[in-house]
Amino acid sequence: FIAQEKGLEFECTVASQVPKYLIGNPYRLNQILINLCSNAIMHTQKGEVNLTVSIDANKSDKLHFAVTDTGVGIAKDDLENIFGNYDQARTNAISNRGTGLGLAISKELVELQNGKIGVKSEIGKGSEFYFTLPLQTAPSEIGEKLKIETELDASPLKGLRVLVGEDSPFNQIVIKDTLNHLIEDVTVTTAENGLIVIEALKEDDYDLILMDINMAEMNGFECAKQIRSAVDSPKSQIPIIALSASVYGRKKQSIFDAGMNDFIPKPFTREELIGTIKKHVLNA
Repeated sequence: FIAQEKGLEFECTVASQVPKYLIGNPYRLNQILINLCSNAIMHTQKGEVNLTVSIDANKSDKLHFAVTDTGVGIAKDDLENIFGNYDQARTNAISNRGTGLGLAISKELVELQNGKIGVKSEIGKGSEFYFTLPLQTAPSEIGEKLKIETELDASPLKGLRVLVGEDSPFNQIVIKDTLNHLIEDVTVTTAENGLIVIEALKEDDYDLILMDINMAEMNGFECAKQIRSAVDSPKSQIPIIALSASVYGRKKQSIFDAGMNDFIPKPFTREELIGTIKKHVLNA
């Protein structure tokens, strides 16, 4: 979505030789790819950003990921320190291209999984950030089980009316497009803070609220408490699902204490989103 806003082409290509099911850490891999792709898009003003996945040319038990862009490029003298380390990244920036925490974190995550990360670049000719990870092919019986478990059936949710409390325009687009893609005739209304969520709920009928807990003006906790205590029934009993990048310990308990029914972690998978919605809308 960020690439589209900048008018950039963004493509993902997975080589046919790459197994469909692998054993690894999907959440950490997702974080690495988001960091590298976001970094590439940030420093590309025109042209394209491409993500490719293939079997490593030197070792067949490793996957090779590459993010290439047509951006400003990186000076030769800066390449050696582009990844830096976590502490350096908080205070230092490389000329023409800040490392930020994203590249430093990506390096740490790759190396923790026994992988290697690198970069090729020239000023004015774009860059390529690449890394390899040793990922095992999943046994066929596990692959078949995953296939069954991840098949989505959102047909019972046809015509669902969803109110989304989210102050990030990017996250609004992600949620709205995901729901439109998966649920037939879905209606998605967005509100950038809790006050607007409450007003929207009073004015119209909805089947479900998806609510970010960290919004300005009125956050998700306060909004949920207001809905449960100050909105007339039956609207006061509408299912409310929290959206949060952190749902551990006290925050997890605070979600339920505020009157919310459940939570979905950010970034969410399609299965998590649809499964949680079905659970509370259909009591499935």
